[in-house]
Amino acid sequence: MGPPGRPLHIPGPDGRPEPWQQRFQSLQPYRVLDILLVSSAYDAFVLEEDGSLTDRLYSHYLELSLSATPRITHASSAPYALKMLRERHFDLVFMVVRPGGAETENLSRHIKSFEPGLPVVLLIFDETDLGAFPNGKLPPSIDRVFLWGGSTDVLLGAIKSVEDLRNATHDTAVAGVGVMIVVEDGIRGYSSFLSLLYPVLFQQSRSLIAEGLNDHHRLLRMRARPKILLATTVAEAEALYHRYADYVTALLTDMRMPNLAGQLDPRAGLSMAERWRKDRWDLPVLFQSAETQLRDEAEALGAWFVDKNAANFTRRVKRFMVEALGFGDFVFRLPDRTEVGRARDVYEMERLLPSIPEASVRYHAQNNHFSLWLTARSLFHLARRIRPMRIEDFEDIDTLTSDLVRMLREARFYEQESVITDLSSRNRGTENRFIRLGRGSIGGKGRSVAFVSSIIVGHGLLTRHQGLQIRIPKTVVLGTDAFDRFMEPLDVPALVSLDDDAELHRRVERASLPDDVLSDLRLAFTDLEGPLAVRSSTLLEDSRFRPFAGVYHTEMLSNDDESHQARFEDLCRAIKVVYASTFAGRAKRYLAGTPHDAEEQKMAICIQQVVGRDYGHGRFYPVVSGVAQSCNLYPVGGQTAEDGVAHIALGLGHTVVSGGVALRFSPGSPQSLPQFPDAVSFLRGSQRHFYAVSTAHHDTDGRVAGVHRYDLDAAEEDGVLHQVASVYQAQDDILRDNLRLKGPRVVTFNNILKWRSIPLAEAIGDLLCRLREGLGEEVEVEFAVDMPGGDIDARLYVLQVRPQGSLRYADLELHPEDVPEDALLATTDLALGHGSSPELYDVVHVVADPLLPQQQHELCRAVAAIDRELREAKRPYLLIGPGRWGSSDGTLGISVSWSEISGAQVIVETPIGERRVEPSQGTHFFRNITAAHVAYLTVTATERSWLRSSWLETRWEEQGGDPETAVRHLQLGTPVRSLVDGKQSRGVIVIA
Repeated sequence: MGPPGRPLHIPGPDGRPEPWQQRFQSLQPYRVLDILLVSSAYDAFVLEEDGSLTDRLYSHYLELSLSATPRITHASSAPYALKMLRERHFDLVFMVVRPGGAETENLSRHIKSFEPGLPVVLLIFDETDLGAFPNGKLPPSIDRVFLWGGSTDVLLGAIKSVEDLRNATHDTAVAGVGVMIVVEDGIRGYSSFLSLLYPVLFQQSRSLIAEGLNDHHRLLRMRARPKILLATTVAEAEALYHRYADYVTALLTDMRMPNLAGQLDPRAGLSMAERWRKDRWDLPVLFQSAETQLRDEAEALGAWFVDKNAANFTRRVKRFMVEALGFGDFVFRLPDRTEVGRARDVYEMERLLPSIPEASVRYHAQNNHFSLWLTARSLFHLARRIRPMRIEDFEDIDTLTSDLVRMLREARFYEQESVITDLSSRNRGTENRFIRLGRGSIGGKGRSVAFVSSIIVGHGLLTRHQGLQIRIPKTVVLGTDAFDRFMEPLDVPALVSLDDDAELHRRVERASLPDDVLSDLRLAFTDLEGPLAVRSSTLLEDSRFRPFAGVYHTEMLSNDDESHQARFEDLCRAIKVVYASTFAGRAKRYLAGTPHDAEEQKMAICIQQVVGRDYGHGRFYPVVSGVAQSCNLYPVGGQTAEDGVAHIALGLGHTVVSGGVALRFSPGSPQSLPQFPDAVSFLRGSQRHFYAVSTAHHDTDGRVAGVHRYDLDAAEEDGVLHQVASVYQAQDDILRDNLRLKGPRVVTFNNILKWRSIPLAEAIGDLLCRLREGLGEEVEVEFAVDMPGGDIDARLYVLQVRPQGSLRYADLELHPEDVPEDALLATTDLALGHGSSPELYDVVHVVADPLLPQQQHELCRAVAAIDRELREAKRPYLLIGPGRWGSSDGTLGISVSWSEISGAQVIVETPIGERRVEPSQGTHFFRNITAAHVAYLTVTATERSWLRSSWLETRWEEQGGDPETAVRHLQLGTPVRSLVDGKQSRGVIVIA
């Protein structure tokens, strides 16, 4: 903005290039612009769409060259990857490790033989993945390996480290660009450390580009950032130092690592720094190490020391970097240069402008500072709008300020991304289904929802099924950066050490969310109507390597207070409650079995509108909620594993996920419910209660108290029950789908599954198929259905997706013919379940042939007694017996209840004499074995299905057992275990 009466003019270069301009023109000759990703579609989605990568990788490349943003090409198989390499040029190959290293090694070798100079980077999920390679060593065809724990900052670090290694020689020689040497020998260590360093370095770059007067200057200054070179041994570091001695600006090193002699030395890093300091006394050095006994020596050297295990590790490293690097804040000044305010970015500028003195706003407007600063931050459209404006066009400076704030808000709206809308104090975008607040990763749960959204759009699922739309609920994700900043002033080690969860919550709830986070939340909260679910979304949640399902807290809010401020305060409190669950007892117990701890967890927050509606009686809930899995591990009654399985219930999904009574069906055959052979079974085994968000119950503090349980008559009062229930007619022993009749109400979902009021089964099947293809493995989906009625389509909302957690042995392939017969106790092609049982040293074997009804009481009593004894001793066992276990018909099997055999880890059904009985499918019994993940094998006495009874007889004789005993407890010296491939319905019991 120019002075009154004159058009705005931004001064540009005077036509004479600055001396550095010519030198910087050729910097960064090698840039990763074309990436080949060899992985599943889900990994490709994470690479392209996760908040951290989108914010840091894509925006960074846009700043480097507006016309040459990176392209990511996905190959889901080795042959396709090689085909792409023959057809196109790539700058980098990412390979996601898969079980078994042979395919990975072969592909990398082929890539190097085809193009020797092409960098190949391997991504692993755990250090144990290296065990897939011979002797645990990487083949020479793989240049570097990075540990990917879910954060895309690691991917950014991998890409930039490849670029920096290639460009260092050229850039130091041409323009004297600085070099930072990082020395770390551990994969986990350098993966994590580089993911921290590069974002901080980009902050420095953003401050440097603020000095540029135009687009061209900005590009050149971005290219001049320091290079980070990684060394994993002292020898590698020494070679780098001697090569770039004149340009080394910092050393960041571990203490313990192999020294020059190749021996592991706890002082190796210290000795190296001492040698380098003799040449460069002022060289900045940061030790990041667990060797705390060397802290004094390090600090005596004038170096920084940060304990790797310290709660403030990240903060200390950032402080080291920040004190050496500058940031380009917008400094509000008066004409006499007095500072009156400071904005780190455009978001803070919008927030601060109304409070800035008029004289300062006038001063900056007259001098083009607003336009210049916005151009430096790539807001070119907004800069062009401001440039021609004149101060005299405004009534006063207040009006000018209001217009600037409005234009900043509009600019945020135009810059929103198409799939994941980045809010971060930008226009909230009322029509956007997925909005991201702030910076950092959106976490595993957030990624899964965004991925589902892309699948829905990409495959046209929104309106594919007539009468039933598929979509995601409106979701707002608060990135991990907010969590980091919220926790910064807190004493994290003290929180971790607390054993009292109530006290933990009190301490965390007393802390305040950062001001800019509150500002962003207020903006997004305006359009979040109705009940809300505030859910955790840590980096590792819903990942294929560790699902972390149910570890952290979810808070349900009714969001119906008349006071907007009260509702907003409830939301902030809920966020802090979820944050606190990071350090709660349940999380710590889960993390104890992983390489991670509570202090290193970064949590994003998913805020989702609860699916459903308020039916006028203080209850808000969907008609249907459920969980669906793409692989049915217990297919019965004509079902197949490939068709998947779904569990649905009336009301909120709490019924299903908490193990309550739900209806189980296969999307491929929804009308086949073998667990309910008659009307009485349905009556006895169907849902009796449902859950809803209550607006009528309040806790002691006056807040609405989340979720409550109701009887079915409440749903009938709400006018909902008729959509999912039938009526049991005792006189006819039949179910009728007419709630005008008298009789017990039974939740059958006949209206949906039998009469297809909505195509739910088809939609779930379609969705599972698409998501299974996208993730490259079996999936589990949480969903809810709203059925408003009338002319409005029903809507199936996908709440989240994750790898199917129970498929820990997804690549398990059974080949009983390859196992020596004397090593098999049983084999069958009628097996339910999936995976391997622990080693079992106890067998309960019922020998009763023929099976007589009058024996039932005695047999059941004997089995129950042994089961009770073994459960008390915490010894799971193998249960073998004739016919159906749990059958109410004494001629078809042993009539035990589940509680009488609940300690069994593996159950085997054998023929009754020459009579083959169909496998158990009883309502409660079948539900219990599926919930407990019990392996269930049915032996049919054929060539492919048999039990080696002679082995059991021999063990009984060796134990001195009475041959007349019908119920035998065998205590084995040699254990047995089951292996079940649920996809193929094959199972074996192996003698260890």
